[in-house]
Amino acid sequence: MEYENIIYDRQDGVTTITLNRPRYRNSLDMNTAGELRRAFDEANKDPDTRCVVLTGEGTSFASGGDLKFLLQAAELNPLEVKDTVYSNFQGIARGLMDIEKPTIAAVNGYAVGAGFDMCLACDIRIASDKAQFCEAFVRLGAIPGMCGMYLLPHIIGLGRALEMAYTADMVSAQEAERMGLANKVVPHDELLTYTREYAERLANGPTKALGMIKVGMRRALASGMLDELEFAAYAQGACFKTEDFQEGIRAAVEKRPPVFKGK
Repeated sequence: MEYENIIYDRQDGVTTITLNRPRYRNSLDMNTAGELRRAFDEANKDPDTRCVVLTGEGTSFASGGDLKFLLQAAELNPLEVKDTVYSNFQGIARGLMDIEKPTIAAVNGYAVGAGFDMCLACDIRIASDKAQFCEAFVRLGAIPGMCGMYLLPHIIGLGRALEMAYTADMVSAQEAERMGLANKVVPHDELLTYTREYAERLANGPTKALGMIKVGMRRALASGMLDELEFAAYAQGACFKTEDFQEGIRAAVEKRPPVFKGK
């Protein structure tokens, strides 16, 4: 599939999706949103993709909504905004969370507004020491509309989430790591190398089981323990039927590292 505003690259089980609008600080318009949704769907359906990395070209991970586009969106009525704009923008977050494989945000610079919400929708956030995070919607008189109001308080707690959303203050990579927003902060020049090694480790894991873990933990955010135990029983039964489970058992018996194939 060909793309205009992103770069799609798969190597050794890791698919890297790079926002490629550095002139516009990787801001999001409707065309870019549609391309991201298609790319996430492609990666999810690709049996040779076992981990997905999302990053940006240039100094920004993603700087939020494209301002020219937002000016046009301001002319729409609320129903048109819901059906046209947010069906696409929320589709980015949903697309990331629906990928039944690990997803990693390699945050190379500014992650602002919609771009910030997009990195929240990834499973893991690895940040350059030059990264900056900002839930910036209130600066425009708007609300975090993609997934921020749901995911951010689950990740960093309600008080800190409200502070970020109320003030739209920039949060450094180091502070993001302290509050649990970033899983890891690395020197800027080492970001892609470190992320690649991390992604390859996950790509070499039992992909079906990792996918079930992802689904189960995301379900747990909106359900109770009994519901989660019910799902876990079903999901474990599905894992037992995979080739990777059989390999894991054989490797344990033979006292050797398992070689998983994602099947």
